[in-house]
Amino acid sequence: MDDDAAAGIGVLVIALVVVAFVLGRRIRKLDQRVAQLTGALAARIERLEGTDRDAAVLSGIRLTETAPAPSPPSQQVAEPPGAPEAAAQPTPPPAPDEAVPAAPPPPPAPPRQRFDWERFVGLRLPVWLGAIALSVAGFFFVSYAIESGFFTPEMRVLSAAAASVLFLAGAEFVRRRVRSGNVAAIASALAAASIATAYATAYLATKTYGLVPSGAGFIITIGVSIAAIAVALAYGEAVALIGIVGGYLAPAIYGGGEANAPFLVIYLTALSAVTYAVIRFRSWWRLSFVGLIGPAFWGLVWVSSATLRHDYVWGSIFLIALPLIVAVASWPGWQEDGPVIGLRGFTAMRTPERGSLVGATILAAFGFAVFLDSSDYAIGYWQGLIVFAAATIALGFVSPPHRALQLPILIASGVALLLWRNVDPVAGFIVTGLLAVVFGFGALDQFRRMREPGLWAGVHAIVAVFMFSVALFKVEGWGDAIANRHLWALGALALAAGFIVLLRLFAERVEGELERSQVYAAWGGAVTTLVSLAVVLELDPLYFPAAAALAILGLAAVHMRAPVRGLRIVAAIYLAIYGLLLLGAFSYADGLAYTPEYMSYVFVRDASDHALALLVIPGIALLAAGTMFQISRPAETKSLVAVIDIVAIIAEAIGLFYLLALPYGNSRWSDTLVLAARIAAPELAVAAVAVYVGRRFDRQAAYTGGIILTGVTVLAMLAVLILPLLQFWPPYAVPGTVIINVTLVAYGVPALLLYFIGWYLRQETRRGIRLFGIAVSIFAVVVTYAMLMIDIRHAYNLGAPTLQGGMSQSEYYAYSIATLVFGLGLLIGGVAFKHRGARAVSFFFVLAATVKVFLFDASELTGLWRVLSFLLMGLSFLGISWAYARFVFGIGTRKEPPPAPAAPPPLESPEPPPVPQG
Repeated sequence: MDDDAAAGIGVLVIALVVVAFVLGRRIRKLDQRVAQLTGALAARIERLEGTDRDAAVLSGIRLTETAPAPSPPSQQVAEPPGAPEAAAQPTPPPAPDEAVPAAPPPPPAPPRQRFDWERFVGLRLPVWLGAIALSVAGFFFVSYAIESGFFTPEMRVLSAAAASVLFLAGAEFVRRRVRSGNVAAIASALAAASIATAYATAYLATKTYGLVPSGAGFIITIGVSIAAIAVALAYGEAVALIGIVGGYLAPAIYGGGEANAPFLVIYLTALSAVTYAVIRFRSWWRLSFVGLIGPAFWGLVWVSSATLRHDYVWGSIFLIALPLIVAVASWPGWQEDGPVIGLRGFTAMRTPERGSLVGATILAAFGFAVFLDSSDYAIGYWQGLIVFAAATIALGFVSPPHRALQLPILIASGVALLLWRNVDPVAGFIVTGLLAVVFGFGALDQFRRMREPGLWAGVHAIVAVFMFSVALFKVEGWGDAIANRHLWALGALALAAGFIVLLRLFAERVEGELERSQVYAAWGGAVTTLVSLAVVLELDPLYFPAAAALAILGLAAVHMRAPVRGLRIVAAIYLAIYGLLLLGAFSYADGLAYTPEYMSYVFVRDASDHALALLVIPGIALLAAGTMFQISRPAETKSLVAVIDIVAIIAEAIGLFYLLALPYGNSRWSDTLVLAARIAAPELAVAAVAVYVGRRFDRQAAYTGGIILTGVTVLAMLAVLILPLLQFWPPYAVPGTVIINVTLVAYGVPALLLYFIGWYLRQETRRGIRLFGIAVSIFAVVVTYAMLMIDIRHAYNLGAPTLQGGMSQSEYYAYSIATLVFGLGLLIGGVAFKHRGARAVSFFFVLAATVKVFLFDASELTGLWRVLSFLLMGLSFLGISWAYARFVFGIGTRKEPPPAPAAPPPLESPEPPPVPQG
């Protein structure tokens, strides 16, 4: 057995284990539920009987109490003859004490039935131990007959047959004659021992002694299996279990030579039909587990046989026959409808009939996948799989409760398509197209019924996108598809247009916000995916990340018109896809290709060479998408927008670094200003946009990301552009003229962006962010001052390759004058615009210029000139202080006193009223 067959067998075994586990749980739950219902019914009957009896007694007592007691003759008083006859008085209502008692409250639910260990140990276990002992005794008897040579082979076989008949006779005697004790269990055990001994007899006659040929032994075994099933109708499902197991093992035991596929399939199909007929007739659905294990075993034999695995017709019939038989047997259990997908599985109504058919469908579906893999994906098995899928969808068309059975077949078909090796283009297109038509029709048929519309819209979208992707990548191949890119892009756009038509026609008919949201999510996601594929085909085959980001942008645009939850879910999925594509691209860093070679058409080999498509464009698209989502539904999209903002800012920052700085990472130290001019301003522009958008639209993730990016950029500029200037001077080249040079981009533009970010952050009410804004503004002033100093140095050192070199005395004075003018400029600007921070910072520059003039520029003065320099420095400090006090803080200026409040008018006494003249 090769590795592919082993893998297929492993998948089949796992499927069988899952089916067995599900069926076992369902059967146990059903037994417990029947026991609970039985106990509840018995308690209810007993309570009703007790209530009726008590009501009769109470009514008799009440009648006795209300009857008038006869008065004694001596106490009777004669009525006067003329007295009118007293009118009949109405019966007064009964007193509260005499009210009819209320019905007793319903009894509590019966407790869950516990496992009765005493009954198991005392009744069931001895019976089955006895049956096992009898079977062992029969086999030991046969073994003794073989070893002792006392009997001839014919007599030994006849003795074993006689023992089987005696066991069956004993079972019948116990069933008919014994009236006490655990009769049914004992009779069932004897019948099971009889069937087991009969199988041993057939084996002795055929394989051990060769008294009959293998064909006759096989026929005898079939007869034993038929007899076992017939006997089981009277003696219970234990006998049927042994008969079914023996029937499935018979071909393996008595088969010899080359396998006969038609005979084997007809036999196994007939055995499955008889098995499920008995299961249906006697409701022994617990035996369906064996009815699935047997075909699964023969499926493993089939893929292991070089002769059988290539018999496509009979192999397909074998796989399709089992779910067809189970569907007929379980038909009454599928009459009630319910939700397709739930926590309990396919139907939320866990009946054994449904579990059996679901298990048979899963077994057959993945059996096709295993058969295809073992036969090198022969077209015959593809035909069988397509017929199986069409038959299942037709069953769902006729009987809606069966509609979910197509889902495991769809999954198995997808697995087989993904594992298909060496695909022939013609066969690949035919198979993919037929599967797309079949499953697409099934999904649309269920969608038109408006039962779980979100589910079936999603299935339809997955079928379309998945089959198109398989045809594009698997069948055609990416290289050949690029040669016909226009045709493939047109096909993707045509499918997208079809989904848009479906949205226009049917989406508004869906009732319920949740279902409508799911439909929009499914079909809208299909549209964006197909359009993204078309864009990738037309623009660049390696730009899948950009396509995923553009898909999110498209979903955001649709969300502004139809703000449904499903679109947000699809956008989150595309965001995860974008992240995976980035990880795949970065896995190729430094030539370490961790990704398989056949995935090279999905992942970019070198992220640094494709930073624009991988990071920069997607970052811009994601920021725009987050804004659209936030505008349409601020509350519902808060979490999604936060994640989008984080990914967008990280992608944009890293993308700009890869795009603008990394290609020059090996540049000379003298090109530092050129490198800074390429990266500093773009990074701060991203930070400024993030800060503005975050505060303007209340997007905390973008706001925080902008602040962090600002801090990182400030630290980088401090380390590369500011601190090295303290060397006077670093070996930096300054391309350009005296004024128009690289410092305008390396220092000037970043300073303007820092001014904006600092001003915007200073409007914040939170103290920590406001202080950070103040620090950013101060750093912007420092950057501007550094640009001024470099320009002066460049003017005095014009034509030199770098800033390094000697300085003249006039250059020293130029720095002092420039510092003083810069400080005065800040002072004037702060006074004019009433900016306290500018005025405060100006003091430090004026003070620094003063100190430099008198301590450094005049350091060579001696004698009285040195005294005079310090005197003038002191007077300058006093003048600076007076100027700040006078013009900045307004100290000592004449202020007009405020006008005195006007005195209130005098109160006039009221005139006395006139005195009448008398």
